[in-house]
Amino acid sequence: MKNTFTFIALTLLLAGCSRRDAKLSHQIAGAWQVGPAQYSFNSDGSFSTADSRGTNGTSVYSGTWQIQDGLLTMVLTNTSGHKAGIVGATMRFQIVSVDAHHITYNMGGHTATMNR
Repeated sequence: MKNTFTFIALTLLLAGCSRRDAKLSHQIAGAWQVGPAQYSFNSDGSFSTADSRGTNGTSVYSGTWQIQDGLLTMVLTNTSGHKAGIVGATMRFQIVSVDAHHITYNMGGHTATMNR
């Protein structure tokens, strides 16, 4: 009986996480801005970003993204410009909150916000 209760509790927890991740994915799809960087999260799990902070002009990055257990994971698959060596790099952001205009996330102990 004890094992049955544990199994049911874990199943409900995982189902809840899955629904939350699907909702977050739907909310995050679209265009976002962080300072001079512009991010586009496509509903097919791809992303692209243009960053004009560098001295060599605008750098463009693209890759894949997914949300699992409230964690946004981005894997770079293509870059333009002088940072070609970072292809394959993985970035992870813990989603704190999302609404129609803001994504608040935590990365490495620092909280930041993306805006529409």
